[in-house]
Amino acid sequence: MAESFSNIVGKNHVISDSVALKTAETTTFATTQTIKAIVKPGDVQQIQACVKLAKQQNVSLYPISCGKNWGLGSKVPVQTDNVVLDLSRLNQISNYNEELGYFTVEPGVTFQQAYQFLLDRKSPFFSPVIGGSPQASLIGNMLERGDRIGPNLDKISGMSELEVVLANGQIIHTGLGHFQNSQATGADAWGVGPHVNGIFTQSNLGIVTKMTLHLTRKPNFFKSIYFMVDDQKKLPDLIKNIRLLIQEGAIANNTLSLWNSYKILAKMGKFPTEIIKQRMKQNPLGTIKSGLSLVLKDITGKEPWHGSCYIHAASEAIGEATQQHIQSRLAKVTDQLQFSYLNESDMKGDGLLLGEPQSDNIASLYWRKKGKLPETFDPDRDRCGAIWCCPGIPFIGDHVTKVIEHSEAMIKRYKFEPNLGFFAVTSRLLYLFIAIVYDRELENEDIKAMQCHDELLESLQKMGYFPYRLGVQSMNALPDAIDDYDDFLKQLKTALDPNNVISPGRYTK
Repeated sequence: MAESFSNIVGKNHVISDSVALKTAETTTFATTQTIKAIVKPGDVQQIQACVKLAKQQNVSLYPISCGKNWGLGSKVPVQTDNVVLDLSRLNQISNYNEELGYFTVEPGVTFQQAYQFLLDRKSPFFSPVIGGSPQASLIGNMLERGDRIGPNLDKISGMSELEVVLANGQIIHTGLGHFQNSQATGADAWGVGPHVNGIFTQSNLGIVTKMTLHLTRKPNFFKSIYFMVDDQKKLPDLIKNIRLLIQEGAIANNTLSLWNSYKILAKMGKFPTEIIKQRMKQNPLGTIKSGLSLVLKDITGKEPWHGSCYIHAASEAIGEATQQHIQSRLAKVTDQLQFSYLNESDMKGDGLLLGEPQSDNIASLYWRKKGKLPETFDPDRDRCGAIWCCPGIPFIGDHVTKVIEHSEAMIKRYKFEPNLGFFAVTSRLLYLFIAIVYDRELENEDIKAMQCHDELLESLQKMGYFPYRLGVQSMNALPDAIDDYDDFLKQLKTALDPNNVISPGRYTK
């Protein structure tokens, strides 16, 4: 089999040695899936040939972009014995339009590469980034419908054209890309007729080889906002006022985050083992209750929540007026409120909120690891334990506090810290990020962490809070649909990929 793929992509681009395969089979939680080989095509024609060969040899391909999907599976396929189709060699940026603000990227284009591309051209636009690795793929993130920080950033309408290789080797271009001499291909996100971009996100219906993305213009006025409440009981009033500010347009969609103190501490430093041990000596009975875990209320008497967002305005006058309006609402429902102005020299692309990818947030995955932080982050390599649980929540205070209290209680029962955060997608929807962070080197921690995740995911679904994305370990965790939706997906898969060549089990039962 490896020889057959070598004839397509070249011998140097087929990896089959056991050490490399074992590395690719490793993620931030325990998995049992094995990988037959890793194949790295260099262009679309090679991908077409690989798809046709996989069908002939009854082999399933698992396409990845850069494999940085930490906490949700990395490079590990959903099912065992797949061939990983590594698309990282396809890393070109093209069709950059500085007047209309878009460019076309391939799967291997990383957030860092895109940032540098725009910076080198002194572009008036930036590409919104994630809190994860700068070496993660733009296409991979968009197809997973992952979070990106940027005003009014709609994932689906922000893609104006996809190039997709289907399971039979055919190529299609969505939007207006399938018409010769179309002048609005990069500008029109919808095209004419059925809009099919969405069916290639969180799916296994095709292999996306190019994507045209709309960029965000850099602001003429920018201020970051930080706020805090020192008691969780204050969250409902805070949530209500934030929702109103987004509805009014004072705060844009996709710009506001809300984190608990465990998340902030994990990002800032390592687990305070010595402090916990000292408290164990002072209060051994409390140790029986809490174990070797951090309970902030026992130490500080409170567990604050921290929020941040920014004002992204066309002029100083608009920005200052917006600040006054935000201040009038948030001052009465927060215990701390700060506005930080960035001057013109600071707005040349620097900063996470202005498109510069940063790796600081990855430090939180090392929270439970012993020793110093490594110079370069690789949670898979360093056996960090991390499992994400990601439900969507209505933007209403009662829902927020209900989910927080339930999640915190369950995670603390398993003796982990409840690392929680919210992201305001729109004024109607919040994404909740729950990170179960642990050390994979400790005996039985993999088992305990997965049990905690599975129980939490199941219980949240019973409460009516369903995930907006899934890890490879949870593709079968959703309940059956109450209508014919599951059968509809099977019909699509059967029509487009009857031989199950592409990513079997990915978001399908």
